Amino acid sequence: MEKAVANAKPMGAKAGDKLGLGIETNMSKSTDAGDEDGLAQAYSMYTAATFGPDGRITSCILDGSQSNVNFDKTGKITTDLTVAPQTKNELKEAYGMKKASGIGLEWYQQAENYAQYALGKTPAELSGLAVNDHGSPTDAELAASVTIGIGDFNTILQKAAENAG
Repeated sequence: MEKAVANAKPMGAKAGDKLGLGIETNMSKSTDAGDEDGLAQAYSMYTAATFGPDGRITSCILDGSQSNVNFDKTGKITTDLTVAPQTKNELKEAYGMKKASGIGLEWYQQAENYAQYALGKTPAELSGLAVNDHGSPTDAELAASVTIGIGDFNTILQKAAENAG
């Protein structure tokens, strides 16, 4: 709660808007131990979004985390479990995506850009956007500021709309 208060800033929500939260977690990159050590990975995406009476997004923040727990061949956990994982927005430049992005922007910057793009649109409009094989937007204007996959963003924004109340 303290983090939320410390990071609070006006983002466009208005009196009467409905607040919704959306979370999507995937564990598909987890691996069994065998010849190599194993990995339990929870990859989660989060949003807090507000919606006007017409269902259009009036404000939103997008974030994600990749929480890894490594274990050896015997099943012993080798990750320091006393260290809380940070979200991608908390990591900022330390996430290290800037060079790989092709547009010189870090993950949190691209998430902010997509959140700005989402303003005034409905989740249904966003889920109809054309994407390439990697799930990145193909619209030239949007692709100039967002090269990360947007599918999970659209999923969590839809969940937030369904949960808004």
